[in-house]
Amino acid sequence: GSGPLLLAIGAELTATGNPPVAIVEAARPFQRPWRALRLPSAYIREAAGYATRLFRASVPIVSGAKVKRICRPKSGIGLSVSYVDARGEPHVLGADLIGLHDGLQSNSYGISEVPGLILRMAGDCRELLGARAAEMDGLRIGAEVRNLLRSTGASEPVENSLDHHRRAQAVLNAIYAVDSPDPSADLPDDTVICRCENKTAADLRALQAPTLREARLIGRFAMGPCQGRFCGQATRSFLGAKATAPLIRNRWPIAPMPIRSIIDAEIPELTQHETERSST
Repeated sequence: GSGPLLLAIGAELTATGNPPVAIVEAARPFQRPWRALRLPSAYIREAAGYATRLFRASVPIVSGAKVKRICRPKSGIGLSVSYVDARGEPHVLGADLIGLHDGLQSNSYGISEVPGLILRMAGDCRELLGARAAEMDGLRIGAEVRNLLRSTGASEPVENSLDHHRRAQAVLNAIYAVDSPDPSADLPDDTVICRCENKTAADLRALQAPTLREARLIGRFAMGPCQGRFCGQATRSFLGAKATAPLIRNRWPIAPMPIRSIIDAEIPELTQHETERSST
C-alpha cells in the first residue's frame, strides 16, 4: 500500500517480536527526504523512531513498487505477493499474513442532525488528520458543547491547532504522492472486488462499462450486507468516468404499493389440507 501508517504498523509488529517480511510502498517518500523538514518536530521524531526500529530489525522497505497480485501459492501454505519494483523488476514475497492499505476514508455513515439533540462529529469520522488532530478535535467538540450549555463564544485556540495538523497532512500527502495511473485497469479477472457477493473484476468487465446503478442492480456490486461500504470505492474507481452518481443509497423496508397491484394479484387455490386447517 502507501502512506506513513505502513511504517507505524511495521514498527509496532517489530516491537512485539513479529517483524514484517517487508514493507512494499507504492510511493517514494525517501526520494526527496528534505521535504519532511516541513513537518512538525513531533511528526519527525515519531517517523524517525519507526524507521530506526525497522532498520535495526533488518526489515526492507521497498519504495516505488506496484503490487500486481496477492494470492495463495500452489502449496496452499501462506500467501504470496507479486510486485514490480521502481526499476521494473518483478519480485515475489511469501508471508503468513499480508496487510493491504489502499487509503483512508472518513466514516460519517448513520450520523444525522436530530432536532433538539446536540450531535457533533470529531476525529477521523469528520476529517482525516491523524491521532493528534483527533484528540484536539475532541477537545474542540467538548469546548463547543460547554459553550453551548453556557451560551458563550467559540474556542479559537483548538481550531488553530487543527489548522496546524491540516498543514502537516498536506505535507505528508505530498511526500507520499503516487504518480502511477489507477491500477484498476490492470486487475486480473479473478480479483475479488465485492466480497459480500464474491464478484470479481471479470464480472464487472462483463457488464460492458455499466453505470453505477447498473453495476448495483444488474451486477450485484455493493448490494450485499455491507451495502458498498467496503467495495463501493473500489467499484467506483474501476468504472472511472461513469462513476458520477452515488453508489450507496437508502433501502427502505416499506415501499408504496398501488391498489391495482393488490386487486389484480392472483390468489392461489388452497389445497384440501390447507382448507381444512383454515376452517378449524
